[in-house]
Amino acid sequence: MGAAHSASEEVRELEGKTGFSSDQIEQLHRRFKQLSGDQPTIRKENFNNVPDLELNPIRSKIVRAFFDNRNLRKGPSGLADEINFEDFLTIMSYFRPIDTTMDEEQVELSRKEKLRSCGFLGLEGGCAVDVKQGP
Repeated sequence: MGAAHSASEEVRELEGKTGFSSDQIEQLHRRFKQLSGDQPTIRKENFNNVPDLELNPIRSKIVRAFFDNRNLRKGPSGLADEINFEDFLTIMSYFRPIDTTMDEEQVELSRKEKLRSCGFLGLEGGCAVDVKQGP
């Protein structure tokens, strides 16, 4: 029972950190295990097996975002060699859509929080996806 209690406590903690439901966390955990080959961490090359990313023009930037130390809150620069499931969930949470049941004020607060967590409001440690514009 201790292991089950600990696991459900961990899921509740992840729900609070990421905003994902327990069902979504379970689904993302299955995807994580599939990508990692049932290993505890994922490396950049594991993303080579994602067909939806294969033809995406910003594929390399998306993959880089998962390993950028700034996004992982592990340093001001550089790339991690691998990420664990909690890191994976953290980065995935940056891409979560805004809850459609929120009122306009809550939506605006949520947008600001996403921008803040991604560093677009001038705060340190933001989401580091370098997308260059123009040719």
